[in-house]
Amino acid sequence: MRVVLMREFVSQGHEVECLVLQEGGELDSVARDVVYVHALGARRQRNAAAAMVKYFRWRRPDAVLGSVWPLSCLVSLSARLAVPKARVLVSEHNELSDLTLGSTARRAAKIGFSRVAYGRANAVVAVSKAVAHRLRSTHAAAGPVHVVNNPAYVSATPRARRERGEPLRFLSVGTLKKVKRHDRLLRAFAAAYPQGPSTLTILGDGELRESLVRQAAALGLAERVHFPGFAKDTSSFYQGADVYVHTADSEGFGNVLVEALSHGLRVISTSFPAASEILRSDDEGVVVPLGDDAALVNALRQANCSRERSEAARRRAMDFHPTRIANKYLDLLFA
Repeated sequence: MRVVLMREFVSQGHEVECLVLQEGGELDSVARDVVYVHALGARRQRNAAAAMVKYFRWRRPDAVLGSVWPLSCLVSLSARLAVPKARVLVSEHNELSDLTLGSTARRAAKIGFSRVAYGRANAVVAVSKAVAHRLRSTHAAAGPVHVVNNPAYVSATPRARRERGEPLRFLSVGTLKKVKRHDRLLRAFAAAYPQGPSTLTILGDGELRESLVRQAAALGLAERVHFPGFAKDTSSFYQGADVYVHTADSEGFGNVLVEALSHGLRVISTSFPAASEILRSDDEGVVVPLGDDAALVNALRQANCSRERSEAARRRAMDFHPTRIANKYLDLLFA
């Protein structure tokens, strides 16, 4: 998301620089293709503040955008200290569960720190209504919280047309970790399509890869469930699928849902809070209640990939076009 925004800012004539804690991270390697990247040389976030202040005083930016708590808060405080006249915006991308963890004193300290940092920013952004609600309900943000969804490019090439009678091709994209609940997806797919030619591709890598491969084999799906691993360019996988399925317990936003919509896929998602913000009607996608395995199985069985729904999906994806989202950020930065 951040790289998409940086690319859009550059295309509109803005000079953009990217700060990362250390060289060699995922953002570092991707962002270097787009903008100048400066590594602070900090091993931990809490050690980055002094290096940020030094960098901001050297570069004197007109505007600073900090993302993802608690780094977003450190960016706000460091930028305000180093360049008092700079416009500062902080953007939160997850449901901030860390704010409510720990002892009462620890929670109060984290919320108090966040409240001070957000108060120093010119604008606070949440990527979904759910994240905005968490900021308000925890009292971490005392002022306005603006909801600006994540950007996503709309594919110029929609998915390949499926001929009547051809088996469905299901796709899920995401890091293979517990919160994504690919175990739930495998069980539902096995129940919906215990036999037959329909396939499921789970694209991504992570700590649960081996256990998920074993689960697929135990369910008798070894020949029909594919684990290609991580792919930097996912477009060919979307274009080769009919239905996108997302079974996560929680997401700050859900970029993959928008990516799937942009390719015209039928989308099925569990009801994490942001899902209903993205999939507003049955034409745009199906939202099934979290924990209702029967509803998920039924949605997989009844997946309908009509041309009309494919066009509705692509129209919805246009609401998240990078130019539109970048302009919302620029309006807040320079209001």
